Amino acid sequence: MKKILFFIPALWLFAACSHTQPGQQPTTASGPARAEWPVKQLDLGEIPQGTPVTREFIVNNTGGSPLSIREALVTCHCITTDWLREPIPPGKSGWVRITFDAEKAEEFYRFVPVSTSADSVGQGTALILRGKVIPKPESGN
Repeated sequence: MKKILFFIPALWLFAACSHTQPGQQPTTASGPARAEWPVKQLDLGEIPQGTPVTREFIVNNTGGSPLSIREALVTCHCITTDWLREPIPPGKSGWVRITFDAEKAEEFYRFVPVSTSADSVGQGTALILRGKVIPKPESGN
């Protein structure tokens, strides 16, 4: 009888801890990798002409398998990219670093297409940098 009295509360506790509501994700991730970008666009504001500016975009792997950043494409000569080359474990974060070389005084809107192992072929995420390059002051002789 003591065994039964112990077994019933233990069974109830196990069932209560492992049950999830419909639409609710279980506490341990499983399945394929999933890329979530908390920020996809950054406004750099006004930056001085001739001053390169570098920013990092973070990607979170909210899936159950490692996530890899495949590439971050360069869309103009004023952009360079770098990214984490190692797979990102489930529950961890990676990065894409974009450098904009502000060589021309102008307003700018530049995007960098990024693909990950979680994206279908031809799909991805556009990371965006925007702002205004202000001209260098004229040097008086």
